[in-house]
Amino acid sequence: KYGDKGDEVLRLQRRLSAMGYLIGSPDGSYGPGMQLSVRLMQYYNGLEQNGMADVALQKLVYSGQAKLPAHPMLQDGASGENVKKLQQRLHMLGFMIGSADGSYGPATERAVENLQAYFQAQEREELTAEAMAQGTPAAEIKIDASQLATVVNGIADPILLDKFYDESFPDVPGAMQSGAAGEEVKRVQRRLYDLEYLYTSADGGYGPATANAIKEFQKRNKISQSGEADKKTLEKLFSDSAKKALKPYMLKVSIAKQRVYAYAPDANEEYTVLVRTMKCSTGLPATPTPKGTYQASTGPGARWHYFKEFFVWAQYAYYIQGDIMFHSVLYNNKGGSATYGSVHNIGRQASHGCVRLRVEDAKWIYQNCPAKTKIVVS
Repeated sequence: KYGDKGDEVLRLQRRLSAMGYLIGSPDGSYGPGMQLSVRLMQYYNGLEQNGMADVALQKLVYSGQAKLPAHPMLQDGASGENVKKLQQRLHMLGFMIGSADGSYGPATERAVENLQAYFQAQEREELTAEAMAQGTPAAEIKIDASQLATVVNGIADPILLDKFYDESFPDVPGAMQSGAAGEEVKRVQRRLYDLEYLYTSADGGYGPATANAIKEFQKRNKISQSGEADKKTLEKLFSDSAKKALKPYMLKVSIAKQRVYAYAPDANEEYTVLVRTMKCSTGLPATPTPKGTYQASTGPGARWHYFKEFFVWAQYAYYIQGDIMFHSVLYNNKGGSATYGSVHNIGRQASHGCVRLRVEDAKWIYQNCPAKTKIVVS
């Protein structure tokens, strides 16, 4: 039972692991993970789910006659097609942000936690409805985690997968509009984020930012722009044919020419229309601006940015990757005059890795290029 340790526990854990029931790795300690593993075994074999490995359960485990789960236990470190299948479904249904790579790491754990929170919310609603049906006033109903069947631990156990893959699971959330709140709203927000229409966290509140993101999605996908997540909008949003947001510009940085070029999309949605050419200062040979293709996940940063290692300021910080950014010429004092050297060196390599620009050009990027803008440095 819970709290026991030793070789007998270790032996049982190894057997449960081979059967696909063990959460974690065999360690000889009967802790929360082992208790939940035993409950899974009890669930699939029609036994009381008390988490205790009594003699009858152990006999069943070692008999070779116990029923096995329909889905494998998936947890940190797992890999392969089963993980990729799970990731693809989590991604499409609004629980995971990012691509399906078949490797069960932190992003997959967070996605599974999102799914578990979703199931917990459903369980709370059901328990609340039962209590109210029995005459308990809503204000007096208190539900704690011990009353919920789902545990938020980031592990895709077989029962969770049974529920997630069941035909009854809603592939598309119910219609909603401004003012809505809850786990279904979070699903919509994550999907909007993944398609690059929304850049705030999934807080579960359908406010102005979410409504604006829905409008942009509707416009891009040729749906009436109401800002409400109606049935038609949601069916499109949670489909393979949903179009990603089209960014207004793509930026190219030429180290050889010390220029930044801004391109707008043409009729074929290819970034070929040159709309702005900007002189810049990229990194010195000792501290070069890293070459590559980036998608500015942060984008606009501080209006005034202070470089504490150099004791200088710059305007309109826009993050390219890590601490590499576009920014204006330098200032010794916030709000003062730009330094002669930084102004004089525009058009030649002079920075510590960032891309330095005239104030008006740094401001243009800051105001016109949202997060997730594609940036090519070559």
